[in-house]
Amino acid sequence: MSSSNLISVLKETLLQEHDLLTHLSDEQYAAPGQGYYKSSVGMHIRHNLDHFGAFFEGLSSGRIDYESRERNTLIEESTQTAQALINTYIEELQNFSLEANSALYIREEDGAPLKEASWIESSCGRELQFLLGHSVHHHAIIAMMIVQNGFSLPAGFGVAPSTKRYQTKVNN
Repeated sequence: MSSSNLISVLKETLLQEHDLLTHLSDEQYAAPGQGYYKSSVGMHIRHNLDHFGAFFEGLSSGRIDYESRERNTLIEESTQTAQALINTYIEELQNFSLEANSALYIREEDGAPLKEASWIESSCGRELQFLLGHSVHHHAIIAMMIVQNGFSLPAGFGVAPSTKRYQTKVNN
């Protein structure tokens, strides 16, 4: 998948989030999950958007630190706040111009306290791919939460592009 395809799929994925939020009230969006894990849909959306924020923030320095995220709780409580940020990231992707093989460094996170950050070499294309996989992963969790609460989902929400391709191939 080329970086332009990745960007298109990432924009589509963010649009799916935006569309989902038009169908949820703030109360539904912020309601704690059922069972062992108490995270809300809003917490998953905020967490996912935090990764986009870390990506875009780190581009200018070439160093992306996914662990030093903003964690703005307003994003997990308000669908409108989340939608505004989604629109911002869609616009940033629309204006995105780095080459997929542009070198980047990602802060290593191994759980141990670090006196000085260690950095792992990566590329812009690899990190765009990470954002896609991370988004789909959280969408799948959100999909389970939504369905468990008796709501329906937009078609294809939480389904990986490779799965969609496979399903198209099998069904034709």
